[in-house]
Amino acid sequence: MAVQGFGNVATILVEHLLRAGASIVTTDIYESARERARQLDGVEVIDPGDFHRCDADIFAPCPLGGVLNENTIPELRAPIVCGVANNQLLDDDGDAQRLQDRGVLYAPDYIVNAGVSSTRFTSWMETTIATPQRLRRRRSSTRAGW
Repeated sequence: MAVQGFGNVATILVEHLLRAGASIVTTDIYESARERARQLDGVEVIDPGDFHRCDADIFAPCPLGGVLNENTIPELRAPIVCGVANNQLLDDDGDAQRLQDRGVLYAPDYIVNAGVSSTRFTSWMETTIATPQRLRRRRSSTRAGW
């Protein structure tokens, strides 16, 4: 899996992927982020300039938008693009067509981020609202007729 960018969200993604046994290659435009990535076992860090060309099953853009464009799409080696960066396509219609023409499966950022939002909301609900004590109180009050 190729994870472009190594900010907060990408770091969490990489940690989950490593626990699942994935092989990770990553980069970032900032040396400090690349150095953080180098501290993780099982992560290969490469130069950011040609990152879109690395061999991977999945390319996950997690930095700024516009990384998929008329220059980078023809050079993609991954058959799947699924990342959390907003506005990954520089030209929505043209770049979407370029990905389709190349047979690249593309998960739009708003779909991927909806999953992230749902997961965060569920986690928040479980830790903030739906504690076992609160659920027990609610069940007993419902049984009492309120």
